[in-house]
Amino acid sequence: MSTDDKRKTASDIKGFKFTLAAAMVLAIAAYFLCFFGFFYDLDRIVTDRIQYEEAVPDYRIKIIAIDERTINAYGDVRTWNRDIYSDLIDRIYTDETSPELLGMDIMFIGDVEKVSDNAFAMAAYKAGNIVTAANLVYGKKDLSFNELSNLISVGDENIEMLELPYKALRDHVDYGFANALIDDDGYIRYAKKSIEIISNDTHNSSETAKATYLPSFAYMLYKKHCELSGEALHEPETDSEGNFGFTYTGSQGSYEVLSMCDVLDGAIDPRAFNNCILLLGAYAPGMQDAYNVPISRGEQMYGVEINANILQSLIDETSFVRPDKTVYALVTALIVFVLSVLILWLRPVKAAALLVSVIVAAVFVCRLSFAHGLSFGITIPGVLLVLAFIMGLLGHYVFQRIRNRQVLKALNQYVAPAVVKKLQSKGGFEVKLGGDNREIAVLFIDIRGFTTMSEGLSPEEVVGILNEYLALVTKAIFDNGGTLDKYIGDAVMAIFNAPFDLDDYEYRAVSTARDILNGENELSDKLMAKFGKTVSFGIGINLGEAVVGNIGCDFRKDYTAIGDTVNTAARLESNAARGQVLISSTLRERLGNRIKASEIGAIPLKGKSKEVIVYQLDEVL
Repeated sequence: MSTDDKRKTASDIKGFKFTLAAAMVLAIAAYFLCFFGFFYDLDRIVTDRIQYEEAVPDYRIKIIAIDERTINAYGDVRTWNRDIYSDLIDRIYTDETSPELLGMDIMFIGDVEKVSDNAFAMAAYKAGNIVTAANLVYGKKDLSFNELSNLISVGDENIEMLELPYKALRDHVDYGFANALIDDDGYIRYAKKSIEIISNDTHNSSETAKATYLPSFAYMLYKKHCELSGEALHEPETDSEGNFGFTYTGSQGSYEVLSMCDVLDGAIDPRAFNNCILLLGAYAPGMQDAYNVPISRGEQMYGVEINANILQSLIDETSFVRPDKTVYALVTALIVFVLSVLILWLRPVKAAALLVSVIVAAVFVCRLSFAHGLSFGITIPGVLLVLAFIMGLLGHYVFQRIRNRQVLKALNQYVAPAVVKKLQSKGGFEVKLGGDNREIAVLFIDIRGFTTMSEGLSPEEVVGILNEYLALVTKAIFDNGGTLDKYIGDAVMAIFNAPFDLDDYEYRAVSTARDILNGENELSDKLMAKFGKTVSFGIGINLGEAVVGNIGCDFRKDYTAIGDTVNTAARLESNAARGQVLISSTLRERLGNRIKASEIGAIPLKGKSKEVIVYQLDEVL
């Protein structure tokens, strides 16, 4: 393996280690965020928009609303005796027609007026298919007693007391608790199926306690519906807390709503209720029975209509559950880890394509799983994957900056500082490694009689002369945008139009030769004063294609140019006399009247089988 390959491998290993570490951090973050429910509100906002869609409400479900018209007509609900409910039942149930089921989402707790209480209980008995509401009183006690319910304890330790319908009514109706189950963000998406209670067995002299289950109001409606209609009862899947999620058919008013006062006044033909599921409940702002629902953010829905949605969700088998939070957190963490590794490792364009694909797929899977009864959030993993993409962008940017800085540092050794500065200001560039076939101008320069001149001088003096000479030549090369290829003893090789494209590089090459010769007299005077010696140069310039790139072996490489064009330039320089610049016919033709040149004629060049037409550069215009 070459040194460059080893360096690249080492760099890749470091990059991959960073990728794994960053992905692991994101995965751990995903686990804790999901497990502890951080950003739950944001997650639900996104997930609700993905999952909830309006559906067709069941035409059999109708709502009898205790609305403002009813309150205006009959007064405050709290002042009613129970005759009004008896009258309602008499209006709905006739000899010819009756609803399949009447659900009364109202608390009938305690005695109000004995005559009306008994009349209402008897009306419910005659109807035979009425479900009323109970109430769970939440508190901090673990043990409580209620005379109405004979309650000893409740499985849910937060329930202090259970309020049931009054005794006379309780014997003739079915009932379930109607408490709303409000989610952590204040919206209602879930309902309880039932709670476990332990009550006194008053028919047993030993008064042994027995465990029973009290269903929720909506679930009792569903059970009663299945019993009366003959439809199969499908138990909803619940989570570890006994909760199930339900879908909404739409925003408030999706079901047919009838004013209670219209029913009591006989304004509605009772045949409209035949075989229907009627739900009676509060439908006025002042009754404090409205809640936030995810199907229509910004609008509330009355409790009776929420129960209608729960009932239809159970009938249509569209209930759902949340995954176990530990399993959900682990699976999310694993997915985030794998995808983060890919996003961080891939180049930005491919990473962006992967990220978009993952988000689209996540939305599709979220919708599909919801349709099959499983609801989970995708916001947290989505945000973390976007964060991984941003981290990847920053990583690629930093890596590119470091790489560019390394390249610029190397370029400073053989490219004009002005060129390097310009490249640095652009911020993006690429130097091809390996061979690149391109047209260049090549300049060779050498001191004439250097060996003879250096005789009698100390090594320090020889180095001093060389340094003065090389300073002149290098400055001329850089001033004209050329690339200093190498120093070869007292010879110098320069190339133009590599490694970067250079405008008018042919002219720049001859201008460099002119500048060097113009500085020769000044340099000679300086060296004469300092060392008692003068210098003169021979220069050769050629134009043509060459292979340019990093050339060498595993442990030593140089950026240079090779090929016949370079060899010819070197031969031209070796044939140049003191103060003479020889150029090829190709270069002469390219520059035309921008220079003045004298034809030397065809001369043999070492290593060339054919003679080459050579020109002497006289003047650069």
